[in-house]
Amino acid sequence: MGKINLSPLGIIKGGTLNVNKEAILEGAYKRPKNFLEVEKEMGARIAIWGDEKSNELLAKIAGQLSEQDKLQAGLLIYSTMNVKKQEACVGCFKLLKTHDEKLYNKFADLKLLERMGLKRTNWWKFW
Repeated sequence: MGKINLSPLGIIKGGTLNVNKEAILEGAYKRPKNFLEVEKEMGARIAIWGDEKSNELLAKIAGQLSEQDKLQAGLLIYSTMNVKKQEACVGCFKLLKTHDEKLYNKFADLKLLERMGLKRTNWWKFW
């Protein structure tokens, strides 16, 4: 088993996505017990640690106020989780489809759904 990651795989701080490529490739992700304190100290609006379940990832998207922030959260989840934790990543977007179909389809415009093997729900509008 690889080294345990004690820093997030990625964060959104201000309006910027920051991704820790080395941590993503190492694997063996686990949030420290004080992860909320760490996130607060970092000034992170969202942090992805890598051990989140699909419903936790969805909550990170749904918890954002604006559509732009929700899209940014989804991009961070895709960027950090789709490498070694693809099942949780795909599961999050499947949950998003039932939670907010319009937002889910916006990720199709960004080609993210296609890259995960998912399809937009309103495909007939593009014929």
